[in-house]
Amino acid sequence: MKNEKDLNGIGGWLIIPIIGMIITIGMLFFEALDMFSYYSYDYEIASFIMIIDFAIIAIAGLALYNIFNHNKLGKTMAIIFYIFIAIVNLFSIEFAMVIGNIIWLLYFIKSKRVKQTLIN
Repeated sequence: MKNEKDLNGIGGWLIIPIIGMIITIGMLFFEALDMFSYYSYDYEIASFIMIIDFAIIAIAGLALYNIFNHNKLGKTMAIIFYIFIAIVNLFSIEFAMVIGNIIWLLYFIKSKRVKQTLIN
């Protein structure tokens, strides 16, 4: 096991949720751009989904910005991101995704690397 000095900086398992957030931002951005073609008959549903998508994009963007700047707010924003995503996945009936969200949520709460990386 690495000693605690080796656990600072962005690396290890912390890279996986960062990549996931970047992919999420890209996917939701393109989904939002194409939203009205899917729901051309119901603008209320399309608008609601678009608002949720942009909220997730904003939360993920803030989390990434703060993580890359080694700011403590990055941990808080990542936790909010995974809670929000888990709630959305529950309503989407994507239970396997909820389990993954809970795993990464617990990682951000318990990880020594996260505590030592996000220190500012």
